[in-house]
Amino acid sequence: MEDRRGPSALLRGWQVLVPSFLVLNAGALLLAWYALFSTFQRYDDEGYLMLTVRLLMNGQPLYDRIVTPYGPSYYFLEWVLHRLLRVPLTNDAARFVSAGLWLLVSTLCAVSAWLLTRAWSGAVVAYVAAFFALFAFVNEPGHPQELVGLLLATALVLSLLPEGRKVPWVHAALGATAGALVLVKVNVGAFLILSLIGASASCLISPRGRNAILTLAGVFATALPWLLTHDHLERGAAAGGQWFAFSATASLATLAVWVASWRPEPRAVDPRLEWPVLAGCLLAATAAAAFALATGSTLTGLVESLVLTPRRFAHAFGLPPPLEPFSIMCAGAGALTALAATFFARRVGATVLIPIKLVYGALVVTWAMQSQAADLLRYAGGFAWIVLQRTPDDRWSASEVLGRRVLAWVAVLQMLQAYPVAGSQTAFGTFALVPIAIASLWDGVRALAQVAGRLGRLVPWVVPIVVLAAIAGPTAVAFEQIRKVYSALEPLGLPGAERVRIDPRRAAVYRKLASVVRDESDTFVCTIGLNSLYIWSGKMPPSSVVIGNDVRVLTDDQQHEVIRSLLEHPRGIVIFHPPLVSDTPESVPFFQDIARHFQPSQRIGNFTVLVQRKLPGALSRPSPSMQIPLGTDMVEAP
Repeated sequence: MEDRRGPSALLRGWQVLVPSFLVLNAGALLLAWYALFSTFQRYDDEGYLMLTVRLLMNGQPLYDRIVTPYGPSYYFLEWVLHRLLRVPLTNDAARFVSAGLWLLVSTLCAVSAWLLTRAWSGAVVAYVAAFFALFAFVNEPGHPQELVGLLLATALVLSLLPEGRKVPWVHAALGATAGALVLVKVNVGAFLILSLIGASASCLISPRGRNAILTLAGVFATALPWLLTHDHLERGAAAGGQWFAFSATASLATLAVWVASWRPEPRAVDPRLEWPVLAGCLLAATAAAAFALATGSTLTGLVESLVLTPRRFAHAFGLPPPLEPFSIMCAGAGALTALAATFFARRVGATVLIPIKLVYGALVVTWAMQSQAADLLRYAGGFAWIVLQRTPDDRWSASEVLGRRVLAWVAVLQMLQAYPVAGSQTAFGTFALVPIAIASLWDGVRALAQVAGRLGRLVPWVVPIVVLAAIAGPTAVAFEQIRKVYSALEPLGLPGAERVRIDPRRAAVYRKLASVVRDESDTFVCTIGLNSLYIWSGKMPPSSVVIGNDVRVLTDDQQHEVIRSLLEHPRGIVIFHPPLVSDTPESVPFFQDIARHFQPSQRIGNFTVLVQRKLPGALSRPSPSMQIPLGTDMVEAP
């Protein structure tokens, strides 16, 4: 019998999948267009990143001058896009690139699902579910998390490819994705490397090496959520309880996968294949670091920005995911079931595993289709191990065993992306659950067909049709809703953002701000970043120290440098907006310097323009009709 995972089967599958993906991508592109061009977040992460890329294009060295917590792999991609390919550095162009990456990541998820199921319908469902699970693409176009999603999805496909003479090259490419990911976001790359170690160790031939490495990997992975969040747990308060729930849920989910990985497989992985993984990882990381050094960065600056700056941010600010005790209960139930299924397999038979696979797959696909990343984080991780459990008639090759274990380890460890800010990162940390759900669902369908007798012949045909019909309706409804939102909004019409649509009142405020900055200032600093305003007004920032939506990420010296550089410009102004993520801390040097040197001049929406006290526009007698908390002072203006 021909191996359904062999090269010839793979070729036949592509002949069906490629036309299907072309049709899916055509429809998804239109939906992505409406969604991306009808969203502009107030915190403006896209502007922050565009400004750092702009400074890089102007010859500023990364990290030593350009303060950014994101690694050189991301900036190399941006350099290729904007220097070599001449893609404009604008809000509009960022959305075109994001749309392409969104579709590519969704396609890779569908390929992973097809490699697991060899079912065309499974690949289609995976594509649609992954597309909606990754709807966070609309929040921060051009963000490094898009590259994170692409690298993670690539790693999943590479780990699932069938055996062949080019296996070492596949493993080297898998290592390269991990090395590149480390130098996008260190924590996410470390999670992937730990996943590869745990999954590979569980498939080693030698019991001694297998047991030792798997024990170390499992203990560290299970403890990792607590190690990450211990600062926030020690502070107590309401957020401390949510961080406890997050740590317990993630730890139990990892424990379940670790336990399930102890089940020995008859076809193990040759340990010599781990050397290409290591070589690829080191080569990619070295190449990315070399790019940073070529821009003028130093190793000290690289370490400071990629390791110490994120830790400062995590210490100063945290937005916990909305988890509750029931999340812990779900993860605990998953861990106990994994323990029973692994070590008491005879008692936990197909009659238990088949319903779990079917229900789990259906729930995860439903949450993904609804873009409910929070629900995936709350409830889905604890049963990710189910993809490792065979039903009676499963015949997995060695590569499929390894691929499933990589998939399970990646899914539970990437949930930790929700720390320290459970925003869009939650979606990029949970989308790997989609291929797990599809594999579990189709495993259950095939097993059900085997036990159903003659009626079982209909199951593989009826179930996919029902599933496809079930996703068609919600997809059509979502498309119509997004199209209506797009039509109701107004084009911003500013340079580089001509096609972006937002609420008419916000559009008027941004246009006025751009006019004031362009006509009445040399340069400016906005207290919440709003760095797209530099693109819209054509101004350059006063310093290469770029402000994001929380200035506390910067050191005290960097905060002083921003205001000192601004004061060197005779018409340098401050655009004040109340903080988006917390109250204004009185001890922050940045706000103290603003209170010392600047005075309110005019209000534009929720923004207040502050001019230097020595300028004629500064108010000598403040009026009580406006209050702006800056540092230790309460400054008033009409």
